Amino acid sequence: YYYSPKNAMSSCSSTSCTSANGSNISRNKTVRFATVQVRYYPITIGDNPSVSGGVPLTIEWDCLEDYTESMNVDVFERRTGRFLRRRGDSLIMNSMTRARILKSMGYTKQELADAIYKVALYHKQEQYQQQLWCVE
Repeated sequence: YYYSPKNAMSSCSSTSCTSANGSNISRNKTVRFATVQVRYYPITIGDNPSVSGGVPLTIEWDCLEDYTESMNVDVFERRTGRFLRRRGDSLIMNSMTRARILKSMGYTKQELADAIYKVALYHKQEQYQQQLWCVE
């Protein structure tokens, strides 16, 4: 779009503009996506202390290159479906589910117990700091 006194804009909304001479100029702003890349990541024992109980889990930084796939965004939407998208509480896994996932990936009971201990230690330190703060 080039500026010249002839087509100078005097007012605009998100979908149309009115030129200085009062004529309507349509501005179609659209964004389109052609492909989407789906990446899979290894799951590992996490360190997030916000779990209410049990061992936290997380994904690693590097994706599994052999399991990365590109596809048309329309194919992806049909394949996954909007109805499969989860929100809120449906995203929360209970401690038994997290432990089962990690055990199925080869983690030992001792590794899970160590992670649970670290989370409990964090919560204990946090409670202690809160008590100190109240005393001050």
